[in-house]
Amino acid sequence: MGSMDIHSISIFCRLEGIKILSAVLASTPTDTVILQHNQPYSLQVSVEFIGSNAIALLALTPTLRADFYATPVGVGQSMTLGTVCLSSQPQQQLYTLELKIPSIDNAGLEDNRVYRLSALVRIGATDQPAILCGVLEAPIVQICGDSS
Repeated sequence: MGSMDIHSISIFCRLEGIKILSAVLASTPTDTVILQHNQPYSLQVSVEFIGSNAIALLALTPTLRADFYATPVGVGQSMTLGTVCLSSQPQQQLYTLELKIPSIDNAGLEDNRVYRLSALVRIGATDQPAILCGVLEAPIVQICGDSS
């Protein structure tokens, strides 16, 4: 019996940082985002596949998944905010995964607390080890109570 060497192809994938979207947020980026208690918002991450090797992966139409988390700055347990999954398409190289959160109450975040948001992005079958995986962090988020 002979032997064989098999080389895996390199796949270049760019993950763009978490964006926090809301109708009432200032358009100027800052290190700290302030969200009102009853304010709806969305969290977004972008995934871009680059190069011909990535096109070969996309032909397999892997699933893209982003799990969003909030970790209190200071004392407290990390919590899952939600998960978004998309099926890739062979000819599409740029994807945006967006988690819509109707209000802070729906997310389980507490008033007058400060959180660091993060996202775990996985590419591949959801019930198997990821082909590609990355972690992104967002600016600090401060939750303000009702002003009523």
